[in-house]
Amino acid sequence: KVANDGVDQLEHYVLTEGLGDTGARAALLEAYEGLNSKKMTTVRKGYRSELLMNFMVEESYASGFPEIPKAKEAKKLVKTLEESYGTIAAYQEMIAVLDSAGRIGEVDTKVMSRAMEIAEQNEDDAILQYLAAYIVAAGAADGREYYYQRAVPLVVSFLELSANDKKISDEELALRQTSAIELLTTLQGYQEIVDLIDEMDLDKEDEEAMGALRLFCLLNSGSSEEVYEAAAEMVDEGSEEPQIWYYYGVGALEQGDTDAMNEAMETIMEMVMDEDLTDRELLRAESTLYIMIEYATLNETSILAKNNFYHTMSEREQKQYSPLLHNYLEAMDAYANGNDHYPDMDRYEYAKQQIDEVLDEREDLCFAWYLKGCICYGARQFDEAIECYQEALSHDPENIQFLYALANAYDGAQDYEAAYAVSSQVEKLWPKKNHAEDPFGIGFHNPWLLDRLEPYVNGGDE
Repeated sequence: KVANDGVDQLEHYVLTEGLGDTGARAALLEAYEGLNSKKMTTVRKGYRSELLMNFMVEESYASGFPEIPKAKEAKKLVKTLEESYGTIAAYQEMIAVLDSAGRIGEVDTKVMSRAMEIAEQNEDDAILQYLAAYIVAAGAADGREYYYQRAVPLVVSFLELSANDKKISDEELALRQTSAIELLTTLQGYQEIVDLIDEMDLDKEDEEAMGALRLFCLLNSGSSEEVYEAAAEMVDEGSEEPQIWYYYGVGALEQGDTDAMNEAMETIMEMVMDEDLTDRELLRAESTLYIMIEYATLNETSILAKNNFYHTMSEREQKQYSPLLHNYLEAMDAYANGNDHYPDMDRYEYAKQQIDEVLDEREDLCFAWYLKGCICYGARQFDEAIECYQEALSHDPENIQFLYALANAYDGAQDYEAAYAVSSQVEKLWPKKNHAEDPFGIGFHNPWLLDRLEPYVNGGDE
């Protein structure tokens, strides 16, 4: 029998200094075999299991070194490990795939393909399905739709395996469903999200939020009629969620119903002017209103607008809106399309006058400040544009759209160091090049701005 104090010393060495010493770890396993059952405490059994697992993962047992301990319990554990060795090897390879992505600094299509191959070869392992889909989502970029289509079934498989695993609690399953929805959103698995939401047992608090996500997915699937009908039902039930009203309006507009769109904009405008809203509620309401105003006013070349109905209205029809909504619409329309009603007034001067009417009524509207900044930038009033963008950012400090606009305004004002600093901040916050998540293409345009500014900052004026 081995002396206990000798085991203590070897144990201390392995745990504090010798984790990389294969011989010492093997010696400790052999020493455990020489201990009587009373000295083999629960803690030591745990150490032994961990050592065995590490050797298996390192493939040491596969080559026959060190010698496998002869104890019955150890043999049983090794047998279990050997049976699951294929899965362990798959995890090793998946980690290697992740490591390769880290070394090259991006998730390229080779990394995506190999990750999915590993998952497809281990179709009964839920975590490998998730990891592969996660890797594809991390590499989301324009032109990678093929990889999305291949990854979406992996997410579905992850959910099915999780649902059938009796060891997973209801709480854990709900967390996995949330993670799956996040992945599917990036991977554009819109119908799969709709199906999942329809199957989920939601409480009243989550029902409206998931309802808004469901409408988003239906709209992106081209089911505008279903969006309109589902949103109308939620509106009739008294929804006060801006996003629900947004989908009601946009779904209606896609069906050619401008009256419902106008009703939705008026309702959200009332929400925006509610002084009792929290900062977060106000931001959500105004950002929703801003997108709707873009839908109604921007010209047909806009990536957001398919129905530029406001600009074609008569002046009398336009004045049927409530005063502040009319001001907001007029400001956007004059900025985007020119000023037809008052041709003697400069379009930017008129647009600024209109958005000032809104800000005079409520000065903490960050998107109104952003629009005023855009108007000033268009008029080449760069210093005032900078002030407006800074005011917008004071309410939403990490808004990429606001930051990128500020970098361009600094550039226009020839403050190249400030422009470079803000543009660098954008690069850190938003390195993606994916129009699905970035409709304005900031992830594409900002690197060009950085490259153009770099000589001014590091090489003198050019």
